[in-house]
Amino acid sequence: MCSTAVDGVDFSKGIDGNPVLITSGPVNQQQAPNQWAGIDFYNEADDNSNFQYTTVEYAYDGLYFEWSSASLDNC
Repeated sequence: MCSTAVDGVDFSKGIDGNPVLITSGPVNQQQAPNQWAGIDFYNEADDNSNFQYTTVEYAYDGLYFEWSSASLDNC
């Protein structure tokens, strides 16, 4: 299962009515739960990461935090 590891800072800034969608593949691909692991933040990740109006779908963990944190607004 594939995941994305963040060792720095990550931003996803959608707006009300135009959110950001992070998903497993293109819309024309058949999608199902647990197709990918998600986005992993470990202790090397910057705590200033921020997600606004963002949806993570079809991931096993979605956003995973281990000894790190991020700001989540309207997600």
